[in-house]
Amino acid sequence: MLQKLFFSLIRILVFIGFYSCNNNSIAQTTNTIRDIDGNLYHIVTIGIVTFTVENAQMTHYRNGDIIRNLKTNTDWQNAKTTKDSGAWCYYENTTNVDSQKNYGKLYNWYAVKDVRGLAPKGWHIATNKDFDKLKVNLTINIEGQEIKSAYYWKEDNADSTKSNRNSTRFTALPAGYRYRGVFFSMGSNSSFWSSTEDDSNDAVYHYLNSNFSGIYKNTAHKLDGLSVRFVKD
Repeated sequence: MLQKLFFSLIRILVFIGFYSCNNNSIAQTTNTIRDIDGNLYHIVTIGIVTFTVENAQMTHYRNGDIIRNLKTNTDWQNAKTTKDSGAWCYYENTTNVDSQKNYGKLYNWYAVKDVRGLAPKGWHIATNKDFDKLKVNLTINIEGQEIKSAYYWKEDNADSTKSNRNSTRFTALPAGYRYRGVFFSMGSNSSFWSSTEDDSNDAVYHYLNSNFSGIYKNTAHKLDGLSVRFVKD
């Protein structure tokens, strides 16, 4: 009797272990998504908003059409002169694979709002309201520290609260930006497009700076190149 009971308990424990492992596997796979090009993104939920952790990397819209890679300053500045105005680039057109993978691509706002879709199905480009909802769940005055990546930032202010760095796992990287075709501030600035338009020329973006601990909102020209994050619908 005791022997039968012993083997019955073993079977139950093995079953529980197997079920738990499968559940963990499912949890891990549901915490990632892929874009149309197969690039993998981890996700994080902060409050009621679920963001991708990595910056956007795709070279195609959701329908399969190519997003133009514009490299020269002239081509970037003149992107709007053609019917297909959306564009992407790497910072300083780098060919370094590690840098490309770490920082992702910079997109102009016309790619962000293209009707062919930049975000994977079931996701959208973060709106101004999405960033506002993010900030509600962070600590006033040090919210930037709570979403900045632990590495890659240069010359952080001496009074920045390092102990809270990336406590949300949002992992904002200082990918810099492209202004009128010219590249600026990799290592000291992280700028994210919102899909929210301000006027015919400008759209809203949110940014971090190495010398400050907040998350700040401003507008940028739609031809500027900024990083992009997705939010779950």
